[in-house]
Amino acid sequence: MKPIKLLYLILASLPLLMLPVSWFANSKMVEINASQKEMYESTAQLAGINFSNNNLIDSGREFFTYQEVMALENESRKIPTYKEAVQMLQDAGFSSSQVGVVPNKYYTVNWEYKGYIDPILGRVGEGEKMLIWIKDTEYNYIKVEKGSLEFTAGHTSKKSRLAARFILN
Repeated sequence: MKPIKLLYLILASLPLLMLPVSWFANSKMVEINASQKEMYESTAQLAGINFSNNNLIDSGREFFTYQEVMALENESRKIPTYKEAVQMLQDAGFSSSQVGVVPNKYYTVNWEYKGYIDPILGRVGEGEKMLIWIKDTEYNYIKVEKGSLEFTAGHTSKKSRLAARFILN
């Protein structure tokens, strides 16, 4: 086959190759956007606070940098402070002095142990840890370990990508 005919054949077939991909991508985005409203409305009442019951998914993403999650705050949802996160986790039974007793409120929350994305190490703790952004001067995340009623607060690079859960008004 002559080079010009081959080039014409390749150029003519490119739109056909891209067509199914665009159809799939558009339908996937519609599905994610339609489910966002339901996710925001699903809450768990912990310590008198309406806490979103699912990790945020925005534009198909599950993990966000600190700046990205702060930009998603608005008048109806906000990132919990350290104090609010501790109150909610304690109400769900974490750091309880009643060792071995899991309170009923624990089962009202959808604990998603998806880990996080470290800027150097990549995906860390999938299936074992849930890390969510918080607002505080000393800490910027809360970590919940699977299989334990304990949580810890810490500070990580704002370039890390963690799950986001909001307090809903």
